[in-house]
Amino acid sequence: MAAEGTFPKTDGDILYASEVNSFNGRVLTLYTGSDLDGTNTTESYELPEMTFGNVEADYIKVNINAHMVCSIGLENYNASIQTEIEIQEIGGSYSTIYDETFGASGSPNTDRDQNSLSTISMIKALTAGEKTNGFQLKVTITRTASGGNAVFTNKQIWVEQLN
Repeated sequence: MAAEGTFPKTDGDILYASEVNSFNGRVLTLYTGSDLDGTNTTESYELPEMTFGNVEADYIKVNINAHMVCSIGLENYNASIQTEIEIQEIGGSYSTIYDETFGASGSPNTDRDQNSLSTISMIKALTAGEKTNGFQLKVTITRTASGGNAVFTNKQIWVEQLN
């Protein structure tokens, strides 16, 4: 029988209320600004340093809620929005933890605009150094279009601590 706070649990083990409550994330930072907004450009934004000294959480969850439009009209155009999330241990260098592209392409006389209110979520395991020294995240949005438009409008970015 696994004691309270001991994981993994197996069949027949008690799941304590304190353990269930720890599954809820605690918001570490929230960003609702417009530094990442734009059309056919590249913008980056560094979230505040998150230093709490010996974080007990093993994971963070990064969430981006944004309006994305890739507009190509009726021509043979392409449009895409690349979202990159990087992390650095305080005093270290950045490394990529998420890199995905949303886009639209089409041949002449096809109207294939992509218009979406999107939420991107990803979970990252914290290293021992990130727990001890803290970390910082940087989000880069690259909008490219050949004849059309690629538009990104930030609604909110938040980072949760997962226990």
